[in-house]
Amino acid sequence: MTKNHRSAATCFLISAIALASVPLLSFAQLPVNSHPLRIGADQSSGNGFRGEMAAVRLYCRTLTTNEIKSLSSAKPDVKSTVPGVVGEWLIGGSLDGTKVSGAVKATNASDVACVRFDGSYLSVANDR
Repeated sequence: MTKNHRSAATCFLISAIALASVPLLSFAQLPVNSHPLRIGADQSSGNGFRGEMAAVRLYCRTLTTNEIKSLSSAKPDVKSTVPGVVGEWLIGGSLDGTKVSGAVKATNASDVACVRFDGSYLSVANDR
């Protein structure tokens, strides 16, 4: 991804987890700062994630209910068609544009290309 995920005045991180029958939704305003975006870890690079991720997306706006439903029913390992994406990583198991910290590898889970984290994380520079 080549767009700056810090350039929008207000960005919202949207994550929909569709593993249960009712997706969990959380969102939070991201303040502008010079820290890298960490995928799979907290701000101190701790609490490394264990499991698979097929996609991570950052949008520059709040998504509508229908857009979230559309994303939760779409194949996760393809690029998003929902407008407003300012950052998109791990699509098709790709680690492009990220710095790997720990044990991370491309894999396949339930016929979906994804990335397996074993207590590890990825960083994306704040200029990406």
